Amino acid sequence: MKQLYSRTTEGLREARAALASARETGDDATAAKILLDLSNLVKWAPVEEGEEPFALSHLYALKALALYRKLDDKHGQISALIRATACASQATAGPMLDEAEAMAREIGDNLQLARALAARGRKVVFADKKAARSLSLQALELFKEGGDLDGIADTLFSLAIQGKSKKEKIASALESARIYREIGRRSWAAKASMLAMYQATTPKELLALQPEMMRALEDARAVGSISMEGQCYSFLAKIARARGDEEEAAKLEQQASELENVDA
Repeated sequence: MKQLYSRTTEGLREARAALASARETGDDATAAKILLDLSNLVKWAPVEEGEEPFALSHLYALKALALYRKLDDKHGQISALIRATACASQATAGPMLDEAEAMAREIGDNLQLARALAARGRKVVFADKKAARSLSLQALELFKEGGDLDGIADTLFSLAIQGKSKKEKIASALESARIYREIGRRSWAAKASMLAMYQATTPKELLALQPEMMRALEDARAVGSISMEGQCYSFLAKIARARGDEEEAAKLEQQASELENVDA
């Protein structure tokens, strides 16, 4: 689902105002869409003092689910169930994902099924990495069949964490970054590139990733993320050191130190 509002204080304010308006007019379909959007938005945009972003995200998703049940909108119910699991415990998420998968199969929506499988993979990754990888691979196949580039990129990003080998993880991260750039999600492209760097340990692997880190640096600048730009300089310094260029490494580390931990 595409984000309706920007991940800013203003975007959050606009979303809440639109929700109030939809409720006033009894437009449950619009209210449900906004609630689903808010459940993601509050995890990123600055919230009011005293509000807990993840608890609020879960609550918004449950409210969206209630409206979609009222509307008998199964596609909406699946989306809300999946969204609600992001900030839920594994015990709570399990039955929700069971319902989402069953509903997706019932209506024959393979993309929603893929999203449910991918969500389950992310949820179990720390408890059972092998199962997480298997679920993500199933989801990836369905996303590819449906031509869902967002789903493909997101699942490859997960596989960059869940993969069996370092080689597989790096390859998944790089392909994820490539697709993110193709679809204009440049912040996530930079994150995927950096994820590949986290996996690289040998000089050969590090040197091979220099072009990728230059692309990530461009991504960070394009989205105006100073903190990510600083991280890119740190990684480029690591690559320079692997190349034996201490002078360049020191210069890059200085640039990183000036930028890291600065709000974008």
